[in-house]
Amino acid sequence: MWNRSMLLLLTLLASTAAQARCPTLSDLSWEMTPTGSSYEASFRLTVYGEVFWGFNGTVDGSTISLDAWFTH
Repeated sequence: MWNRSMLLLLTLLASTAAQARCPTLSDLSWEMTPTGSSYEASFRLTVYGEVFWGFNGTVDGSTISLDAWFTH
């Protein structure tokens, strides 16, 4: 179902859409930290110093578990 490649593609599409809507994009951060057999994932899209869209979660094989999902 979901894997790291699909999650990265989703992130790239979201960031492209956000840049198209808001050309004053100030920061885009993406992190995947290995934790044994899974990865801790974090994505933040910041506009004018405020988080516009993002998530925290875990990627384990084909499973993505979102711990937090937020929008502005």
